[in-house]
Amino acid sequence: MKDMTLNDRLVKLLNVNSRIDIQNKLMSVPNREISLSMMYMKDVERNNLLARLSETKAKRVIDELKFINRVNVKYDLYCESIKRVIKKLQNEKNVGVIKSYLRPKRGKN
Repeated sequence: MKDMTLNDRLVKLLNVNSRIDIQNKLMSVPNREISLSMMYMKDVERNNLLARLSETKAKRVIDELKFINRVNVKYDLYCESIKRVIKKLQNEKNVGVIKSYLRPKRGKN
């Protein structure tokens, strides 16, 4: 799993664990971190992740996705977020949360 991209690692974990196990682990992950971790997923992969969340949580994550599509997100913030989601799915303790500041995209002049 070391040669895989972060996105591939997350997708693999989603397919290995049970839906209930994933749902339970992701309930404590902030919506923004989940949505950031989905930034470079294909639609099929996104839908797979969203289907494993409760309906309410999935709606909140979708709202966050809409928000992050309107702001500038640095790649290192994406990497940090997806690593935290992966760690949470791997049962690592003390994952913590990231402090993110997302800047609005500049309009065209």
